[in-house]
Order: sequence, then C-alpha cells, then structure tokens
Amino acid sequence: MGRARIGAAEAAAVDPVLRAVPTGAEIVIDVDDIREVRDRVVGAGLPLAEDLQDRPWGLRDFRLSDPDGYYLRFTSRH
Repeated sequence: MGRARIGAAEAAAVDPVLRAVPTGAEIVIDVDDIREVRDRVVGAGLPLAEDLQDRPWGLRDFRLSDPDGYYLRFTSRH
C-alpha cells in the first residue's frame, strides 16, 4: 500500500458545529492495526463517537470528532 501525507496550516477558529456530520466532512483514515490506534486515541483522552465495530461491508472502524470538530473515521479490513 502507498502512503499519504496530510498537511495543515494555522487558521482562525471555526465553530465545531459547522464541521459536524452531515454538514461537514468525514475524514477516513485507513490503518493497519485498528485496535492499537483506537487504544492510543482513548489513552490520549479523546472521547469516541462510536467505539470499534465490525461493519457489514467488511471493515472494522471507530469514529470520533477531534478537538477542532472534524469527524474522523479510522478503519481497517478485518
């Protein structure tokens, strides 16, 4: 598999409600070890919107809104 980089730049604050699904965007991040990533996220104190779930379409994922209000879905094949 290939790798991806995501860049960021400092910007003025945006109301997190404006970024919430379905108004905002869902960012999907495919990872190799979903449980390890989930444990690191929880260990960092971030609240999950949905804990690990096996989806009927063959993926396992968990979801959260980051501190800036972006909706993130971490996923992997199981």
